[in-house]
Amino acid sequence: MKSLKLNSIKTIACSSVLSLACVVSAQGQMQIRQMPGLALAEKTADIAAVVNQRLVTVHVAEGEQVKKGQLLGTLEYALSKAEFQAAKAIADDQSAVNVALIDAAEAQSRLERFHAALATGAGNEMEVRQAKDNYKKAMAIVDRERSQLVRAQKTAETAAAKVDAYIIRAPFSGIITEQHVSVGNMVETGHPIFSIVAADALKIELNLPLPLFGKLKAGEVYEMTGGVPVSKDVKAKLKFVSPVIDSASQSFRCVFTIDNRELGLPAGFPIQLSDDQVKKLMPPPETPENEDDDDSRFVKK
Repeated sequence: MKSLKLNSIKTIACSSVLSLACVVSAQGQMQIRQMPGLALAEKTADIAAVVNQRLVTVHVAEGEQVKKGQLLGTLEYALSKAEFQAAKAIADDQSAVNVALIDAAEAQSRLERFHAALATGAGNEMEVRQAKDNYKKAMAIVDRERSQLVRAQKTAETAAAKVDAYIIRAPFSGIITEQHVSVGNMVETGHPIFSIVAADALKIELNLPLPLFGKLKAGEVYEMTGGVPVSKDVKAKLKFVSPVIDSASQSFRCVFTIDNRELGLPAGFPIQLSDDQVKKLMPPPETPENEDDDDSRFVKK
């Protein structure tokens, strides 16, 4: 039997996570074993059709930078467009309301004249009552025309919403990465027409080993090492640390972000905490002076 030259205290401390979280070297130093994550674009979307119709126009190309709300393409919408134009024409026509307002103003003026005449003894109450009834009728017509105008405006808004279903716009500013449908082809509801990515911010999700739990703080910036094709260290801000530990992998979830507006890094590259950063977070423990290297409790048969 031969004794292993391992620090017993350190080995016991990480024995439960030895397979996934840490490795104890022959020098008694604990090395963190990480599972790399991916630096992905924080915003990605497949812009899908909401109606079954033919794609008739495309206004952008793959790789083009677009702004939020920018027109990307249109589906065939002749019937809905005609419906919208007719409804809008009615909604924009306020002539009926204007005529009713003029008639009401004239009725009010006559009523005031009859009131003045009655006050001087030149008029009679019958004329005043008649003028008052005419004024009430005129105002009722104004209310009716206004209500009809409001209904027409709501109809126009509904028709406009139908037209919007045939117009494809960018949901946010980004780059068109793929056009899935060619002009002239039918598109089914839910089928993507364009894919868009906003890579000005990258999101990283890492399942970090348990020995690092409690050593990272949200809002702090940490050094990471990007894999191919980046192959360099970058700074990332810690956005969130999960308070839940995955007992199966003995790890916990963290979310980092990279401000990519000036870096121009591609999305999708592998990334992990840099070795130097891990060393800062997990400095090697001091070895006790009276430590017995030949620990009989750890025996290899």
